[in-house]
Amino acid sequence: MFRYSIQITLSGNTSLDVLLNGDDVTANVTNVNDTLTTDTLSIVKEAESSLSTTFSNGIGVTVTASFGMLSFVVQVPEELRNLTEGLLGDFNGDPGNDLVFRNGTTLFGNVTDRVIHKVGQSCEFFGCNNTCKHGLYNYHYRS
Repeated sequence: MFRYSIQITLSGNTSLDVLLNGDDVTANVTNVNDTLTTDTLSIVKEAESSLSTTFSNGIGVTVTASFGMLSFVVQVPEELRNLTEGLLGDFNGDPGNDLVFRNGTTLFGNVTDRVIHKVGQSCEFFGCNNTCKHGLYNYHYRS
């Protein structure tokens, strides 16, 4: 199976740029309903400022640009329950153990936004071999 690197970045206040394995593929998904499909993923322009990416394993991410910011929604199929880890938690139904530093330290209870930000920063990596514009964040799927 081929491994893909996808990066969706903000361009202006409401536009999105898309890199697939370091190649700019934004022109392939310019108009609403434009679709770029590979053997294991599809990228669809859902609305003027929104893109959806769906992988063959059922994981999906929708990214929307608005007011100069990005928001995203992640969809994970039920059969992956307890098989994920990373910035979005471990998908075990207990939100109380979702904040985990890269070193394995779990934070419980009420924490400040500053601490949550530090958890996110601890997961940053630069393993994209100069194909991405910024540092990326890991989200793992354990098969």
